[in-house]
Amino acid sequence: MRKNYYVGVVLPFAVLCLLTAGCASLKTNREQPLSDISGNVPEEGYKPSSQYGTVVLDHNQKVEQWINYFTGRGRKYMHIYLERSARYIPLMKAAFRERGMPDELAYIAMIESGFSPTAFSHASAVGYWQFIRETGRRYNLRIDQFVDERRDPILSTQAGANYLDSLYSLFGDWNLAMCAYNAGERRIQRAVMKYQTRDFWELTKHQKALPRETDNYVPKYIAAVLIAKDPAKYGFTDINFQAAFSFDTVVIDKPISLELLAKELNLGFQELKLMNPRYKSDYVPVYNDRVNAVRIPIGMKEATIAVMPKIITDAPHIYVAEFDYYKVKRGDTLSQIAQHYRTTIARLRDLNEFSRRGMIRVGQKIKVPDSPGAVSRKVSSERNDRTYRNNIRKTASLSRKYKSKTILKSNSQVADNGKVHVVRSGENLSVIARKYGTSIKEIAQANSLRQRSKIFVGAELIIPN
Repeated sequence: MRKNYYVGVVLPFAVLCLLTAGCASLKTNREQPLSDISGNVPEEGYKPSSQYGTVVLDHNQKVEQWINYFTGRGRKYMHIYLERSARYIPLMKAAFRERGMPDELAYIAMIESGFSPTAFSHASAVGYWQFIRETGRRYNLRIDQFVDERRDPILSTQAGANYLDSLYSLFGDWNLAMCAYNAGERRIQRAVMKYQTRDFWELTKHQKALPRETDNYVPKYIAAVLIAKDPAKYGFTDINFQAAFSFDTVVIDKPISLELLAKELNLGFQELKLMNPRYKSDYVPVYNDRVNAVRIPIGMKEATIAVMPKIITDAPHIYVAEFDYYKVKRGDTLSQIAQHYRTTIARLRDLNEFSRRGMIRVGQKIKVPDSPGAVSRKVSSERNDRTYRNNIRKTASLSRKYKSKTILKSNSQVADNGKVHVVRSGENLSVIARKYGTSIKEIAQANSLRQRSKIFVGAELIIPN
């Protein structure tokens, strides 16, 4: 009777209290600054703070099913995950130990992304901890034209730890916190309220209480932790573990090129890029709201500082095409999708290798330009590079957070098929058309714009002869 009273009466009240407390916790953690350098809390003898307790690694039939998967059909994947784990687990565990949290939570990154910075899901979740844009930004990860901190092993882990901290404050149970990490807190709140239990294993007994993926999330996680802690026990005796992620850090106050830095230090560009995966290309920008730094191999700090004047740049040397996925809905057309993402039908066909008569179908996932607000006009392959530069200058001009030099010295330059005009403050298509003795229609056609399209300060427009 006592147990039933607790579940039936006390639990709903407790959950409501947790929901209120959780909102405050989410706000506090969101404002916690991230650090480029992870601390060094020793693992030996570590015990999490009493406020967090421990993660209980139940070993039951569902967990055993996942162990059988990872040692059977999924063995090749686990083999790769284990190889990468030696590189990332030490620094990820350190992020949790700094907060007094159970450091086994670091293995969530194993089942989320397999420790891959380039992991990308159908829901447009990115990086080691598979943050979508909204959640990443909520936890202070910068995502813009130049940088995606979801791909950074240290910053994304700190954000992941902050998010899990908030979820634990909300639910008071690590299994439910992990479920909420996978399915969203509201989805788990509804399940807890409906079935009057905060026991994950009890929830799994109710059909459709949790999404299928979430129902498997905790058993999959536990199986991964058990194998990772003792690979040989489960038959993984031939793992070529990667070296631990180690580096020096140099703070910068001007934008630099990783490509130029790699050449000056006689390093491979990809080697340096792997140490700095947050940067989308070779360009390392400078922001006013945080410490700006670049990671380099240990022992090369002085050499990096010495060559700094040679590697300053004002724009990327290497351009990287970024895209998201969009799931086609009933009634969608390529024209509507192109309009939503501020691009062209031709660009969508290009990204997806559609034929001119190709049809899209409901449920199909198609590639779309990375940022809905970006200019993505492709008229020709030559003009595509210019468009990318437009995006860069537009972003720099709008945010005014980049400490970079003016990219063009004059207001117009000669292009192959006319002039290139750099948009100034207060100008629109009508003003520019009058200046060059042409029409709005001709400028719009030359730049694949509509006659009523908005233009941004710093963007380049082709002025036809």
